[in-house]
Amino acid sequence: MTKQNKKPRTLKINAEPIVGQAQGRAVRVVIPAWLLREMDAQVEEEYGKRGRSRWVDEAVIDLVQYPDWKDCLFAPNSALGTEGGSTKQFSLSPAGAEALEKAIAEVRRDNPYVEGVISEIVRTAISQRLLRPRGR
Repeated sequence: MTKQNKKPRTLKINAEPIVGQAQGRAVRVVIPAWLLREMDAQVEEEYGKRGRSRWVDEAVIDLVQYPDWKDCLFAPNSALGTEGGSTKQFSLSPAGAEALEKAIAEVRRDNPYVEGVISEIVRTAISQRLLRPRGR
């Protein structure tokens, strides 16, 4: 048999396809400098310098578990200090992405025309986690 007539070999792997697995989500949020400083201090204490996305992910999941979490959104003081902030990107786990999607859907159900929902939810989750440490 010559090289031209050889059949290509197929590699058989016993594994589940990756396509069906849940995926997380990356979100970009403008965060005021004062909130970023407070968050980074807490993150470094709990997870070290590289745990920011994990900390925010847990904060979003925790936020939607509070009974009156929507009352914390779009508070009059929530817009204070957003100037001078910086845009940060966080990677959410599949559970965090699902919690964020549910929160977005609930906010949009009440007011479909409000803008900045994702940023407001993430900023509120951060501030609430700073106010109420995990386990409370």
